[in-house]
Amino acid sequence: MTPKKLLLISGPSGGGKSTLIDQLRNGTLDPAIRALLPAPCAGWPVVEANDVVKGDLSAGDFAGIVRAGECLVHYDMVFIRRRKILRYEDDPAIRLLAQAASLDVVFIRPDVAQLQEQFVRRQQRHHTTKSKGSLLWRQFVRRPLRRVAAWLTDKPVIATEDWYVRDQGLADCYGPWETFIRTWAAKHSAIKIIRVEPASSPGEPARFRLAANTGEADGSRPMPTPEDTRIRKWGLPQIRFADLVRDKLVLVALARGKMTADCLRENGARDVLLLEKSGSVTAIREGMWVRKRYRRISDVRKNNCNVAILHGTAAFALMEKREFARFRYVLVPIGPAMVAMAIGLLMYGRRKALVLAGRTELQCNGRGRQYIVLNAHVQLRDQTRQYGPAGLAPLELLQRLAGVDYVLLRGSESMATGEHQGDIDILVSQDGMQEFKKRFSEEVGTYSFDVYTDDGQGGHAYKSVPYFTPKLARAIMQTACTSETGIRIASPQWRYLAYCYHLMFHDKILTASPQAPEIGAESFSKPHYHQELIRLAKCAGEPVPRTFDDIEQRLREADVFPSIDLIGFYSNRNAFLKKRYFDHVPMKVGLATFFVRDFGNGLEVLPELRERLKAKFEILAEGPVSEANRAQVIKGVRGGNWADAKAPGGRAEPVYWFVCWDPAPRPPSARTRRKHPRVDNENIRLKDELRRDLSPAEKTLRVVHSSDNSQEALDHVRHLGLTDHPGIAGHLAAGRT
Repeated sequence: MTPKKLLLISGPSGGGKSTLIDQLRNGTLDPAIRALLPAPCAGWPVVEANDVVKGDLSAGDFAGIVRAGECLVHYDMVFIRRRKILRYEDDPAIRLLAQAASLDVVFIRPDVAQLQEQFVRRQQRHHTTKSKGSLLWRQFVRRPLRRVAAWLTDKPVIATEDWYVRDQGLADCYGPWETFIRTWAAKHSAIKIIRVEPASSPGEPARFRLAANTGEADGSRPMPTPEDTRIRKWGLPQIRFADLVRDKLVLVALARGKMTADCLRENGARDVLLLEKSGSVTAIREGMWVRKRYRRISDVRKNNCNVAILHGTAAFALMEKREFARFRYVLVPIGPAMVAMAIGLLMYGRRKALVLAGRTELQCNGRGRQYIVLNAHVQLRDQTRQYGPAGLAPLELLQRLAGVDYVLLRGSESMATGEHQGDIDILVSQDGMQEFKKRFSEEVGTYSFDVYTDDGQGGHAYKSVPYFTPKLARAIMQTACTSETGIRIASPQWRYLAYCYHLMFHDKILTASPQAPEIGAESFSKPHYHQELIRLAKCAGEPVPRTFDDIEQRLREADVFPSIDLIGFYSNRNAFLKKRYFDHVPMKVGLATFFVRDFGNGLEVLPELRERLKAKFEILAEGPVSEANRAQVIKGVRGGNWADAKAPGGRAEPVYWFVCWDPAPRPPSARTRRKHPRVDNENIRLKDELRRDLSPAEKTLRVVHSSDNSQEALDHVRHLGLTDHPGIAGHLAAGRT
């Protein structure tokens, strides 16, 4: 009789164990990995081995599971170290697994530095869902009580976030676990080891690949390898300076001759930007480095460098998160600048956005200079601002993008003549975005680009939504051609329509009354906007619009006018749009719509979703998105944008809908008003809970979409073709204002 196998999926918390199991179940796991696993394992149940130490699963029950076999065992190999169990052979779950008749061990081994950054980002996202009171309770009441309880019960526990920010917390787990499973396999011929590592970049759908069986004991380091000795005075590890700057773009601010670009290049820096008190305001390339005048703290962030060395007053950039968010490492000299560093740590250290990492020394011009090394862990949602290579004219920058799938949105004529001033706005496809970043990451960049993707994904959006409607973005990209000067521009008609959309929805209008009979130079924030509108209209053979109604009508005729929920996002801090489209509220508070999006599981979430909605709302009508209304729903709801990198094929389209009525709506909380100003009913935020609860493997899946207010819900009902539905019409009539 063939022994029944067990499959042990091991790795650190957040390393991808649950994701790998999901891919195993849905058939998307890399074939090379799948071929090494037991054939029927995709249907096996999952058991959590760490539950034995937690006390949630008895040793006897777990022993029975081991004897029965045919089970997926989920094992966090960091957990016992947090419980201060120093050896894996002392874990009762591992001792029982050693009795398995046949065991395959999958070791998921992600890069430590990336895992740390991923975990910190996950913690930051988690914190944004909590109120200030909840965070204070956790910090000052619950965690201290847990420490006391751990001491009283002699079961010490280290919080995951505390373990992950330790210099070698994860690396010290990788080595012992690797050694243990190799020794385990050597003693038991029925044990097979399969090493796996993540193969996807941040922001891409998760992928895995087979890792080389190197058997290295120390694993990847969360920081460049520190020397073992520690400096007693600071209690920080000493880090080699070269390991910090090797192959990096390095910013040096206000060094005053104490650090030279030559010293940094000798230590392996790929390129260097020197910010100094004197010199040109425009960045100038001087051979192997770039020089620019430092005028204010914001100059620290206006570049594409990933390591910053901040002297003097430049260190006060650590007091504002957006100023240091793009850097991986920040170095501060030991001295007066540490005052700014201390304030920054007080402000951002608790959430691990800024973490003390070590100490380093640079030998330059015969003198050694000591620095404190900080790790920055900030996830920027807005990635629109990018930087092109310093020292080049706008036309030269765009010519460097030859072959990239992009379109210049404005200013091609002034660039061709060398008269262009200001930043460069471009629209890029997702494939083109990857190539854009690759080309412009090889050297220091200081020229500002505003880069928008065609679907708004990856942080390249406007006010968190796509810059254009999907049809307009597609038309701009598809009609683009390369000019004589090497710039990609759209056809005259779509350039004109894109400019109309830009003026109407991108904060360019100053006129107090949206219904003003005539528009002119005084209607816009800059007079030349009106002149350009006239020029583009004539180039496209279109009549020059005389009113805002003319612009709106032309956009509607071209079928590129945005839906009301998209205009809602555009109207944030835009008095013109608020007055034009939201001055009159057509419905009382209470109407709401919810849509189920398909992330590969179809309607699996439907029963639980329905019950959760019934607890707060009266469901007026529900049904699948059918062929009769699919095109209109996809186009008119959610701004027509259903792209999501985490969905199969990169799109999560709606498959089911609910129209609901809230008989007892609640006013939005202060937090909701601040974060979601368009929401008119606090109960609508139920969708946040639904997203968390209905997608356990990945907490950020937007599996449920909803209206933000009754006006949006009414618009959705129209797109669904349900205004005359017998279960809805009565509420619409009663709710109209």
